[in-house]
Amino acid sequence: MGTNRHWTTRRRLRRSKAYQTDVTDYENVKQVINDITKEFNGRLDIFVPNAGIPWTDGGMIDGSLSAYDKVVATDLDSVFYSANLRERSSGTISMSSRIANVPQLQSAYNAGKAGVRHLCQSLAVEWVRFARANSVSPGYIATKISNFVPPETKAIWRSKIPMGREGEAHELKGAYLYLASDASSYMTGTDILVDGEYCAV
Repeated sequence: MGTNRHWTTRRRLRRSKAYQTDVTDYENVKQVINDITKEFNGRLDIFVPNAGIPWTDGGMIDGSLSAYDKVVATDLDSVFYSANLRERSSGTISMSSRIANVPQLQSAYNAGKAGVRHLCQSLAVEWVRFARANSVSPGYIATKISNFVPPETKAIWRSKIPMGREGEAHELKGAYLYLASDASSYMTGTDILVDGEYCAV
């Protein structure tokens, strides 16, 4: 005699909304985070500050101070502002936090990304009793941020990547889902490389 089983599923309502702010302005960051928290039931469990712009001025001695300020304000200061306002954070960095890129020259960018990685490690110590702080370091990803780079330079990149290609943005989502889930409950202060093994060679 068979047994009839009735399965009940609960469909969760998922909402998404875009907000615009100047991530280099502390008061703007504070306001938008407060707005988001208020609109989404008074809590913000996962936060990923991932704003970034490239350094495009060549060698440091050739670049302007204003260009340096803009890169560091966007790539590093914005993460500090966000972390200062939230209890949970995992930043997007770049493998540039670990290497000196070639053939392009981008010391300001590399320094900013290295600062974010170390900031996450330091926050992991400060927050160990109530939250986790980790980072993700993508390798060369095919996005608009590198549109200014000549094809011959990108060819050099690919020649140094064991997988032989740039990554796609969607190939990063697994790392973020892992860090956002309870599967990483014992992980903090860690940087996850998603770089096609560039840093392994």
